Amino acid sequence: MHVVSLSKFRTNQTAALLRALEGEQVLLTSRLGAFKLTPVSAEEKIVSSIAEGLKEVELIEAGKLPAKMPRHFSKSLKCLPIRHLRIKLTPKGFIIV
Repeated sequence: MHVVSLSKFRTNQTAALLRALEGEQVLLTSRLGAFKLTPVSAEEKIVSSIAEGLKEVELIEAGKLPAKMPRHFSKSLKCLPIRHLRIKLTPKGFIIV
């Protein structure tokens, strides 16, 4: 486990983040407490992007945002690392298959 203070983390963020990416446990300490640095998985990125998309759809349905064409949503989905997942669009949102 690698323990780093907040002040040292500020001066050398890349080294601490690379250690976390390599699987080492990195503990960041500050006056507010201690925090673990862990990389976000591909699945978490996908779920987060889908949740953002669903919020946007809800705003569109409520008339708070202008409507988008389906191709705009598909462009957003193409940037996600979803080679191993299938996503279906349903009337109520997305389903990961």
